[in-house]
Amino acid sequence: MTYLALLFSIWAAIAVLQPAPKGGMGVRWLKRLGPYLVTGVVAPLPIWFWYFHRPQPAPHKEDLFRGISYERDVRKVPRPVVMHIARVDLGEPSISFLTSPRGVNEPAFGGSTTSEFLVKHDLQLAINGDFFLPWWSDGPGNFYPKTGYPVDVLGASVSNGVKHGWEVVPYSALVVGPDRKVSIVEVKDRNTPLPNCIQAISGKTLLVSNGRVTDAARVNSEAATSKHPRTAVALDEMGRTLMLVVVDGRQPGYSEGVSLAELSEFLVEHGAYRAINLDGGGSSTMVSDDGHGGYRTLNIPIHTRIPWRQRTVANHFGVFAEAL
Repeated sequence: MTYLALLFSIWAAIAVLQPAPKGGMGVRWLKRLGPYLVTGVVAPLPIWFWYFHRPQPAPHKEDLFRGISYERDVRKVPRPVVMHIARVDLGEPSISFLTSPRGVNEPAFGGSTTSEFLVKHDLQLAINGDFFLPWWSDGPGNFYPKTGYPVDVLGASVSNGVKHGWEVVPYSALVVGPDRKVSIVEVKDRNTPLPNCIQAISGKTLLVSNGRVTDAARVNSEAATSKHPRTAVALDEMGRTLMLVVVDGRQPGYSEGVSLAELSEFLVEHGAYRAINLDGGGSSTMVSDDGHGGYRTLNIPIHTRIPWRQRTVANHFGVFAEAL
């Protein structure tokens, strides 16, 4: 809506600066602004109505691939929220994982959207990953990065045993060991090494520990208490199920986002025993293989306030699986 208001302001300014038509003051202004009122106010009304009155979808469950199921959890309280949960059966032998690789001798990742990552590597499921820099967004066409632009992660990213990233501590990480065992670890300082692993993705906050919401998730800060789209990964108590979770946000009436504490409570409700927060906001994206060489967007990402628009990010976490 900010973009529409700006556009209308420009149109109005153009109208005012035009030579005045003949007639009284009221007629003159009406003739000046009339066409711009139609194109600047009336024409966008359907878009405005859709943006603020888009209905929530129905709750939904389905099996996506062998060992991967999907659930769409739809809430109306405490506000409209749509949460997407992909459950990965870690006992399924055909399941394997991939974190975004970085080219040999490249100083940084070449950014890509989550769907570009999934299609490029023939994955079946993928989500966005680490927090990263540089990044900015000043409008629908003025943002960084775009596909291929250099970026780097703020935690640790391990792809096929090769570690990258600035490792800004403390951070938490989801790691896949050489034995295929998946775990969530905390790296509190540089004296705490990341375990030996073949894949890893990291985030800032440990949200759930021993099945309880952590104090870090309840911290009273703007970043933690604001309602945003969110991305998280979690493990159940037995370490047999990995949950990849995305919550939609910034979409009034459809899904308005959650705080870190609310996200953590949702995760516990869905069986999380240990969980971490990944990059969120406009980065939050979950996609799956559509079976035809393309992708299916499971959530509704909202980059630059445009629904269904994916943000280019530094890295991602993906799952290989077999068809049902």
